[in-house]
Amino acid sequence: MADLLSRLKAGVADRYRVDREIGQGGMATVYLADDLRHGRQVAIKLLTPELGAIIGGKRFLTEIRVTANLQHPHILGLIDSGETDGLLYYVMPYVEGESLRARLDRERQLSVSEALRITREVGSALDYAHRRGVIHRDIKPENVLLLDGQAMVADFGIALAASRAGGARLTETGLSLGTPSYMSPEQAGGERDLDARSDQYSLACMLYEMLAGRLPHTGPTVQAVLAAVLTREPESLDVLRTTVPAHVSEAVHIALAKLSADRFKTTAKFLTALEQPGQSTGATSRRTTASRGATSMRAAVVAALAVAGLTLGSIGGWMARASQPSAPPPRYQFAIEGDRTHVLNEIVALSPDGRTLAYWAATDGRRTLYARALDNLQSRALVTFAANETFGALLFFSPDGKFVAFASGNALRHVSLEGGEPVTVTAVKNAADLVGATWTDDGEIVFSTPDAVSRVPALGGTVTRVPRRGADSAATIHSFAALPGGGRVLSVRGFGVKAELGVLTLATGEFRATTRAITPLYLASGHLVFGRPDGSIWSQPFNVRSGDTTGSASRIAQGAIVRFESVTRMAASRTGAVCWVSSQATEALLQLSDNGVSPRTLLQHVRMWSPRLSPSARQIAFAKYDATEPLFADLWIFDVASGTDQRLTSGGVEHRDFNDATWSPDGRWLAMSANDSTGPAVQHLYLMPADGSAPPRKLLERVGTQWPSDFSPDGKWLVFTDRPDEKLRSIWVAPVDGSSAPRVLVKTPYSAAAGRISPDGKWLAFHADDTGQNEVYVQPFPGPGARVRISTAGGRMPVWSRGGSELSYATATAIQIATVSAGAEFTVTARRQSLPITFPEFSEHAQYDVSVDGKRMVLLTMPSAPNRILISTSVVDSVAR
Repeated sequence: MADLLSRLKAGVADRYRVDREIGQGGMATVYLADDLRHGRQVAIKLLTPELGAIIGGKRFLTEIRVTANLQHPHILGLIDSGETDGLLYYVMPYVEGESLRARLDRERQLSVSEALRITREVGSALDYAHRRGVIHRDIKPENVLLLDGQAMVADFGIALAASRAGGARLTETGLSLGTPSYMSPEQAGGERDLDARSDQYSLACMLYEMLAGRLPHTGPTVQAVLAAVLTREPESLDVLRTTVPAHVSEAVHIALAKLSADRFKTTAKFLTALEQPGQSTGATSRRTTASRGATSMRAAVVAALAVAGLTLGSIGGWMARASQPSAPPPRYQFAIEGDRTHVLNEIVALSPDGRTLAYWAATDGRRTLYARALDNLQSRALVTFAANETFGALLFFSPDGKFVAFASGNALRHVSLEGGEPVTVTAVKNAADLVGATWTDDGEIVFSTPDAVSRVPALGGTVTRVPRRGADSAATIHSFAALPGGGRVLSVRGFGVKAELGVLTLATGEFRATTRAITPLYLASGHLVFGRPDGSIWSQPFNVRSGDTTGSASRIAQGAIVRFESVTRMAASRTGAVCWVSSQATEALLQLSDNGVSPRTLLQHVRMWSPRLSPSARQIAFAKYDATEPLFADLWIFDVASGTDQRLTSGGVEHRDFNDATWSPDGRWLAMSANDSTGPAVQHLYLMPADGSAPPRKLLERVGTQWPSDFSPDGKWLVFTDRPDEKLRSIWVAPVDGSSAPRVLVKTPYSAAAGRISPDGKWLAFHADDTGQNEVYVQPFPGPGARVRISTAGGRMPVWSRGGSELSYATATAIQIATVSAGAEFTVTARRQSLPITFPEFSEHAQYDVSVDGKRMVLLTMPSAPNRILISTSVVDSVAR
C-alpha cells in the first residue's frame, strides 16, 4: 500500500499534493490531497491494480467521461481522472462531513421525516442520472455523503466505468460490482444488463435500513445474504416500526420486488409513492392491501411485546444470533402530538410490566397527566391542573403498577390508573424543589430536595430524614431508582459531568459509588441502565446483592434529551424495556452569519455551547464534549478562514470540564470555567494563552461555581457569574492580576447572570429574572447607579456591538437588536429583529456572539424539528448478553 501511495504521489505531483489515506473499499483506496492549481482539498480515488488491469486505462478514461457530465445538486461531481504508472484514478471534491453509513452506525435509525428527506435527495440524483442513461450500480450508505445535512451521491464513476469497460472479465476473475446487502436480485444473480430499477431496489434497501435499523435481507455469510435477496420476502416496515405510514411501507415493498417488472417504472414514481398515499399500483400493491388487516394486527402485537419487554428479549436474542450477530435490538418509536402538543419537560414513566406509559402534557392551557397502554393509540387523562401549577421534574409508578406518583404545588401525590382524586402523600415546600423520587418494594417513597433525602410511607405518614455520613454529606443525592427488597436505592451524587451513580443504604445513609453516570434505572435481568451527559444511554451487568457492576457497559441509544446535564429523559420497566425521549433535532449547529445574511453551518455536534468570537472575528472559541470521553468537555478553537477546528484544552486527560470561555480585548488570553480534578463538582475561573502555548492556570477559587462572561475594555477586570449553591446567581468582578478581592456588581433576591461591559467601559448589560422571567438590563459600570430595562417581553444573553450603539439579546424565537443611546440617560431609540433562531438551553451565557463592528455573528443553534416528541423503546437484555 505504501508503494501505491508513493507511485500516486509521484505521478500527480504537478497537480496534486497527496496527504494521506482517508478510506478504503473493495475496488479503490481514497486519498486526501491538495489541488495545487485551485487551492482546495480534493479526494483522489485510486482503483486497485487488479481492477485497473481488467478495465484498461484507455477504456476507463473513455467511459468515466460520462460521469463528468452529471451535474446535479445531489451528485458529487467528477473533477479529474487519469492514469499514472499503470494506476487508474479519478478526483472528486472533498466533502467535510460524514457518510450516511457513519450516521447510521451512530444512530441506527432515523426519524421517518429525515429518512424520507434523504431518500428524496438521493432519489432525485438517481432519477436525473437514469434519464441520461447512467446507472449507479452501488447505492449504499457508504456512497451517500452528508454535506451540511444534505445528501450527496458519490462514486457514479467507478461502477459505471468498471461495468462498461470491464465487461465479462469482472465475473471471470471473481470481482463484483455492488454490495451484497444492497444488490437487486437481478444484480445478485449476475445479470449484466441492469436498468434503473436495480438502483431503485438499492435505494429502497437504504430507506428500509434508515427506518427499521436493519437491512431487509441479512445473513452470516455473503452467500446467505445473496440467497435471501433472491428467495425471501422482507418483513413489512410497518410491522417493524409502527410509526412508518402504511403508504411508505407499501411503496418500499413494491420497490423491493424480486422481479424488476413488479417495481415502479421509474425512480421518480417511487418517490411520488413515498410522498402521496394511493400512488402505489399493480399486483404487488393489491397483495399488500389485501393483507393490510393482518399486517396491522401483527404490528400492534409486536409493538406491544417490544415495548412491554415480555417475550422480545428471547425473540430479539434469537433473531440477532440467527441472522445478524451484531445487529441492534428491536426498536420502536411513536410520537405524542395532536391536541397534546408536547410532553411537559419531556418527563415520562414506564410501568414495571412495561405495558403503560405515563406523561404530562399541555392541553387547552392546562396541564394533564396521561396514561397510555402501549398497545392502544388512545391516552387516558388521569388528573388535570391549572396552567400555573408548579411541578417537580419527576414521575414514577408504584411497584405493582397501579399508581403513578408525582409532585405538584406543595405536595407529593399519587393517583390510581383507574382514575379518581389524587392522594397527598406528604407536604413539601415547593414541588419544583424535588430532584428525585422512587417507590420502594416495602411501601415507602424516597424523595430528595437539594439539602436532604427523606422517606415516607406511600399511603402517607411520618417523614423520616435519611442520615448522611462522611465528608461529602452535604452533596446533593438525587435521581433515585428502587432496588428489589427495599432498604436500598440506586441514586446519583452531584450534578453534571462529575455526577456519580451508586447505591444508597437508607438506614445508614451510606452511599457507595459505582460509576460516573446520571439517571439510574434497574432491570430484573440484573442490569443497570443509565445516561450520560452526551445523550447516550448505556446498560451494564449489575450484582444487586453486592451493589457492584459485573461487566462492561454497552451503549443502547444515542440522542436522548438531557436536562441540566444531569437528568436523561428516560424510563424503564423491570421486565427489560427502556424508553427515552428524543427530539428529531439532536445535534447543535455552529453557524456563522456575515452582514446579516442567512447563516452557514461550520460544525455539527451533539453537545456544543457558548461560542465566542475573537476580537479580530477570525476565530471562534466554543466548548463541546469529547466523543471519546463524554464525561468531560473541552474548549476548541475554530479558524474561520481555514475552516478547521482544533482542541485547546484536554479535559478528558486532566479530568476537568472546560467551558464558557471569553477572550481578552487583545485576543491573547482566554478566561474559562473549569472544575478541579480532585475537588467536588464545582467550577472555578482559569486563564490560559489563546494559542495554547501554556496550560490553564487558576485565576480565582470561591465556594460554589463561577463562569466568566467578559473582560473590561482595558483587560484588567474579569466579570463573572457566581453561583454559591444550586439556587441563586449573581454578577461579580475580579482583578485579573489578583491584586484585590472580587466584589459584587449585581445581586438581587432572584438571579442575575451573563454580564457584558460596553466598549467604552461605562455600562454593564446582563439578564435577571426579577419579573418571573429573564429580562435584559443595563446599569453603570462599575457602579453605583440605577438599572434600565432594555427588553420588553423576555430576553437574555446581551451582547454589545458597533461601538456600544447596539445591544443584541435573545428572545424565545429570535435575536433582537436594540439601538441605544448613552447620553444623560441610557435610552433605547429603536428595536429590530435580526435572525429567527432557537437556542439550546444548557448554558449560563450567550449561545451567540457579535463582532465589534456588528458585521459578523456566530450562533449555536438547534435545527428546527416538527413540534412533537419521539419516544423510542429498546429491550435491554438482548443487548447486554
